[in-house]
Amino acid sequence: MPISDNLKTLRDKRRLTQGELAKKAGIELAQISRIERGATQPKLDTIKKLALALECSSDELIFDEGEKTLSRRNKEIFEKIENLSHLKRNEILNVVNAYCTMDKINRYALLDEMDTGGVRNKIEAESEEDYEIYKEELKALEEREIEFLEQKNALKTEESEIIALKIQMLGDR
Repeated sequence: MPISDNLKTLRDKRRLTQGELAKKAGIELAQISRIERGATQPKLDTIKKLALALECSSDELIFDEGEKTLSRRNKEIFEKIENLSHLKRNEILNVVNAYCTMDKINRYALLDEMDTGGVRNKIEAESEEDYEIYKEELKALEEREIEFLEQKNALKTEESEIIALKIQMLGDR
């Protein structure tokens, strides 16, 4: 997808008009319109302003979905995670899933607050059925978190027992 399509998609996702984006980015409305129509290619400074205004990376504006790469920082984080034990990787995955689920629930709560006479329909909200599924997922996630914490405590107890045995073995020498 060219930058024109990516810009329009990102702007629409953030529910901004061209005028609102232009004001937020400090760019002329006509320039936003020309970029979205594909009539012009933005300069690097303009891409930076748009990325900051849209709270996205410049990669998201420039590259197609398949062309995007991870930042160096994200690559380092993923490499560190890969070097962790299976248990620790699962712990991180549970935390990420919890945040993602909470984000979905918070978006629904915000839509509920805004819903005065059908505003929800105008905001392209997901269905009520999905909302109920998210609530069930959150409950299941909380239950899994409790199980995980119990398993973690059991492992810590086992680890403490192993350390005590090692100390005892060293003392017996």
